[in-house]
Amino acid sequence: MTHAINGRCDHCDDGQGQCLYPYYGMAPHRHDLSKTGSFIGSTVVDPKDSWPDNFVEDEPGAGCGVYTKCPVCGSSSEDCPMVACEMCLAPVEVAEALKCEMCGITICDACEAIDDSGASVCRECRERGSER
Repeated sequence: MTHAINGRCDHCDDGQGQCLYPYYGMAPHRHDLSKTGSFIGSTVVDPKDSWPDNFVEDEPGAGCGVYTKCPVCGSSSEDCPMVACEMCLAPVEVAEALKCEMCGITICDACEAIDDSGASVCRECRERGSER
């Protein structure tokens, strides 16, 4: 049975009133232990046509992506006060999330770097010295 907790169900509430969604992870999958006899190397990604509508793959064939909303109560990323840093996957409050001015990804304070022009960029863009 699902109970509402601060507008979230017990499936997606973290116990402190925050929504667990969105979160980054592997595409829907299962483990075929007959392949290796152990969990290591036994992952089999489910067919894309069976994926739930709350999963958005990073890019075709990546096998990883974002679970955007709760499959039980439907709390979505728009409802959720948290987003994931696209570099370190740390949860960040939407109001405190930063965008890299070069590549546009969402980053947290720890992954932010300032380029020579004073722009807020991710560490990767800073290290690459990408041109705007």
